[in-house]
Parts: sequence; structure tokens; C-alpha cells
Amino acid sequence: MQAYLPNKISFSEFSNFL
Repeated sequence: MQAYLPNKISFSEFSNFL
């Protein structure tokens, strides 16, 4: 799991990790 980078991934992408 990569670090949360708002500039790289959108919130939707981040939610997918959850």
C-alpha cells in the first residue's frame, strides 16, 4: 500500500484501498 498522495491519486482511488 503506497502512501496517501492527494496529488497522485483521487479520493476515489484512496477509498478503493479501504
